[in-house]
Amino acid sequence: VLNLAEAFALPLIDLPNTFDPRFYDLFCSQIEPSAYGSSLIAQMIAHVFKNHEWKKSVLYSCSPTEYKKKKDGGTDLDIGVIETSVNNGSWTVKELPSVSEEVITSWKTDDSSSEDSENEEQNLEVKFSKQWALLEEMGYQKE
Repeated sequence: VLNLAEAFALPLIDLPNTFDPRFYDLFCSQIEPSAYGSSLIAQMIAHVFKNHEWKKSVLYSCSPTEYKKKKDGGTDLDIGVIETSVNNGSWTVKELPSVSEEVITSWKTDDSSSEDSENEEQNLEVKFSKQWALLEEMGYQKE
């Protein structure tokens, strides 16, 4: 995949180096993205659509120290710096950044306040609709 992307100047979103496995609320069933995780992915995709120059293959990632939950109680995230590196055909999983126990704890929703799966699904539908509208605003069209 890296070589193909490099040959055609394709962007790559580096999810393993973006998602922090210690941030439980990013996941459903330990591996699938939750509404928070979906928000992170959607914002990364939107960033690539807006910023990739198609001259060289670039890896896009967002350090876990650069995103946090918004305080409005929804499932959106505030994302800071999105890092880029030229794809030279080599990739590794980076060491997890140092974050405080307080930050890690903020990503753990206790069971009494977590949404049930039906609400999660409804939130994902709303989130998807909003992200699709953003992609259409950027000129993306369905075939």
